[in-house]
Formats: sequence, C-alpha cells, structure tokens
Amino acid sequence: MKWGFCTIAFRDGDVLEVIRKAAETGYDEVEIIGKHIDGKSNQDLDEIRETARKAGIGISGVSPYFWLTQNEELLKESMVVAERFVAMARRLGARMIRTFTDAGPTGIGSDVATAEHWRIAVESLQKITAMAPELLFAVETHHKTLADTPETCKQLLKKVDRPNLKLIYQPFQNGQITDDFISLEPDVRHVHLNPHIGANPKGGLADCGLDYEALIRCLARRNYPYACAVEFCDPAGGNWDEIRETLAWCRRQSHARTDNG
Repeated sequence: MKWGFCTIAFRDGDVLEVIRKAAETGYDEVEIIGKHIDGKSNQDLDEIRETARKAGIGISGVSPYFWLTQNEELLKESMVVAERFVAMARRLGARMIRTFTDAGPTGIGSDVATAEHWRIAVESLQKITAMAPELLFAVETHHKTLADTPETCKQLLKKVDRPNLKLIYQPFQNGQITDDFISLEPDVRHVHLNPHIGANPKGGLADCGLDYEALIRCLARRNYPYACAVEFCDPAGGNWDEIRETLAWCRRQSHARTDNG
C-alpha cells in the first residue's frame, strides 16, 4: 500500500515546493489538484514531472472537476476540461484522473437524479474514458453526485461499462466505513483519507468522527495494493507538522493489521 498526499492542502502554494516537501515528509505519491497545473505550459509540466522524479516521489494523478448533470453549459465545459487534463496527465506521467459526475453545492445526488441525469452522466463518462483508454478515470465517491452510495456507485460503473473507469473510495457518512469499502473493493483503485468530511474536521484523521483507524487496518489486512491519499482540504491551508504526524499515524494503523475490527 502506497501513501499519497493531495496537493489541495496547499492550493494557493507553489506546486514544486509542495512536491518537494511531500517527498521529504515521507509520502510515496502526490495527487495534484487541478488548480496547480491548469494553464501551465508543456515546459512547466515537464518541470513538475522532473521535480517529482528528482525528489523520488510519484505523481499518482491529477484532480479536475466535472459537472456532467447540472446543465448543458457546464457539461460542455466539463468535456473541454477532460480533454485538457488528459493531455496534462500524459505529460506528467500520471496514471489517474480523478473524476466526478458533478461537483459543488448544487450537484445532483442520486436521491434526486432523474433517468435523464443518469443517461447524460453515463454517455459523458463513456466519451471521457474513450479520450484516453490507457489512463484510469477514477470516480470519487461523494455526496451530491451519482456516486453517493455503494449501490449507485456499482450502478454507475455497470452502466458506463468501461474497463478504465473505477473508483476513488472516500467514506460515506453512514457509519459503515469498512463494510462499504469491502462492498466496492473490486473496483476501488485509490482511497481518500479526508478528515474534513467528519463531524469534527479539526480533529485530524484520528478524531474527526470517522473511523479511519478501522478503515486503514481493514485495507492492510486485505492486502489492498493501491494508494491511500491523505486529503487535507481546509481552505486555510495545511500544516506540515500535522501532515507528517498524520502519515506516521496512518503507518501505525497499517502495521496493526492483525487487530480485530
């Protein structure tokens, strides 16, 4: 299991410095938020890739936003975004593009989605995944999207039916953090560890109100072979001491894999 770091923690910072610090802190990979690369020249992207290589850290993926189900204008914008980020992912040597069916507070959740919302999302994801068959498109499980329950995640993947569409598992807030992962495990290719979706977002992973301890131990026991990415998304910015201790805490939980629960 690899440990990743999402650069969104320093969304307004210098991505080159974030990459170097993540490597120094001990992370294996970085997941680069779209803001850090959108609009960059090929020369800039080459510098990012080379900085990561010299630092000894991988680039797991890039993280744009898509809005497939709200309106025609946002859908058209999303398709342009997808083309742009495919090119950037290839240039950076990333393996994954984080994918949403929708984003933001006006996103369409499965509880209100119509058959037309589903049709548009499915057809759009088929077009997006066809842009780069060699890349992984990973739908993040998230509220106010069609991937907001384990059942609708499975339904979405079945309807799209493309081998390069899989899941990023971010826990649902239903108290079933390990059971939900196990239910989706065959299609999970990345995990987000995000304290800010818990009831106590200032508590860090250990005390945010979601049982990340149980999840990490479950992943370790089941020999989960992909990456877990720590995602601090507080707009106030990240703290490298906390980020370093979070990685140490995650590794302690993974080493305690033989515990029950």
